Amino acid sequence: MAIEFTSPLFAGALAVLFLGERMNRGRVAAFVLGFLGILVIVRPGIADVGEGVILMLICALFFGATGATTKWLTRRESALAITFYMVLMQAALGAVAALFVWQPIHLDQAPWLILMAVTGLSAHYCLTSALAAADATFIMPLDFLRLPVMALAGFLLYSEAFQLWTLLGAAIITGLL
Repeated sequence: MAIEFTSPLFAGALAVLFLGERMNRGRVAAFVLGFLGILVIVRPGIADVGEGVILMLICALFFGATGATTKWLTRRESALAITFYMVLMQAALGAVAALFVWQPIHLDQAPWLILMAVTGLSAHYCLTSALAAADATFIMPLDFLRLPVMALAGFLLYSEAFQLWTLLGAAIITGLL
């Protein structure tokens, strides 16, 4: 899962290459700390690097490309329009995929589905609004913070034990080390 958090690196590189954004020392530091923290958590060379890891890196590249593309779109479109078209595309693609596994929704699942829809839409709208207001090289490194937050949520909600490498990587990502 931690490999997915390389997507801000890809988004930043693409924003510099294709959108003409500039990197300053603070932004470089954020990218370096994020990358080092992920390396500590993933520990390449110690953990097996197989097809799954490579596939996850490819997915992270495309996720990073969506951040850079979203930034590019904010030059011409509003955050609401971008979010609307994203939902439209995801609904169409999701409907095709759901044809093969669809099961009726039970009434007790409705509140959770609504909560997921509202929080997901809010997150996409907020990210798009942030990218409209600032450079992708400034906004995307903030995505690194999701990893320690998710580890904390796993601990608080599911009693998942912290691993030493996760704690150390999270400390590096947040700049505590």
